Amino acid sequence: MSGSSGYGTGHGTTLTFAQLGSYAVRSITLQTESGPSPDISHLGSNSGAPGGARTYIPPDLTDVGPFTAEILFDSDHTTALPAIATSDTITVTLPIRVSGNTTNATVSGTGWIVSQDWGNLQSNVEQLAPVQIQFSTRPTWSAEAA
Repeated sequence: MSGSSGYGTGHGTTLTFAQLGSYAVRSITLQTESGPSPDISHLGSNSGAPGGARTYIPPDLTDVGPFTAEILFDSDHTTALPAIATSDTITVTLPIRVSGNTTNATVSGTGWIVSQDWGNLQSNVEQLAPVQIQFSTRPTWSAEAA
């Protein structure tokens, strides 16, 4: 816990697959969400004045991209990572930031692994297994609370 501020580092964040349990992670880069801004400009836009600006509208749908996690490879874990494309409930649990709060903030949803790398085996270097995870739709955000 970092004190009275809601700001802090990611230290203490966990990644959990409902069917398999939690994994120790080195880092998580959450997804990027984006959508096109359709250009609805036409020849009559901006009164035809030179130097006029194009006109855009918000998108109907957005694209929720995958997120990346570097999992510490653990040969003692009771089960391996889920097979690619195996659907599961996935939860990223953030550490508590505000003194007195007891409920962690979470990002969760249904998703699956789209790619995984078993990493390199080296002396004096921890083995990391980078994975990319795709949520089926925008994940649910639950705020930290008392």
